[in-house]
Amino acid sequence: MVNNDPNSTWQAYQYPSEIITLAKARQMCGTEISGGNDIAPLDSNDLPVDFDARERWPGKLLPIHDQGNCGSCWAFAVAETAEHRLSILGCDYGAMSEQDLVSCDHHDKGCNGGAEHHSWEWTHTHGIATSECLPYHSQSGYVQTCPKKCYNGSDIHRVKAKKIGSIKAKSMQDVLFNDGPYEVAFTVMEDFYYYRSGIYQYKAGGTLGGHAVVLIGWGVENEIPYWIVQNSWGPKWGEEV
Repeated sequence: MVNNDPNSTWQAYQYPSEIITLAKARQMCGTEISGGNDIAPLDSNDLPVDFDARERWPGKLLPIHDQGNCGSCWAFAVAETAEHRLSILGCDYGAMSEQDLVSCDHHDKGCNGGAEHHSWEWTHTHGIATSECLPYHSQSGYVQTCPKKCYNGSDIHRVKAKKIGSIKAKSMQDVLFNDGPYEVAFTVMEDFYYYRSGIYQYKAGGTLGGHAVVLIGWGVENEIPYWIVQNSWGPKWGEEV
């Protein structure tokens, strides 16, 4: 239906089951959406019409991750925001640990979902370990207890978020342009599961759930404004980067 629509702004694709299924997509949507569901508009300000954090900070944004059969998008968005921001600042921590949040953040629900404000409050108070210390092991949906040591037996050292808070829609571009990527969330509809490329706009299907991703850019194409986000459904889903 999408690909046969001459007015469609995006291309759909039937992914092999080893990459993603509709049931898996539903399971991966594990973020509680707070506030309104309105799409944040691009602002008319003195920032560039097109912006991509990967181009502004070459080599600083880490690769796409895969949360697997676990509703841990809330943890991935926090960890990826942290690792991107730290990398931009020149801090050589590498990837940050989603598993640390999934297993240890008792304010959230592991593979059964979480809330943005809870996960950031936890990271602000307790910090987050590196993936080298606590690599991700919840791809199957199993959540282990909070580790007392790194997997190699060394002590866990966590990095705390210095400052947390919500970003108003009118400030989204400014914050991204000046400070770097950050977590955003939206309600996923069934047709988003088929997204391959282009500017996604809802076509058909019911609701899968709330989903957290990382905002990395914006642009306008054929007078249609869009946001660029980094997902956590693995490198084989979505537009190639």
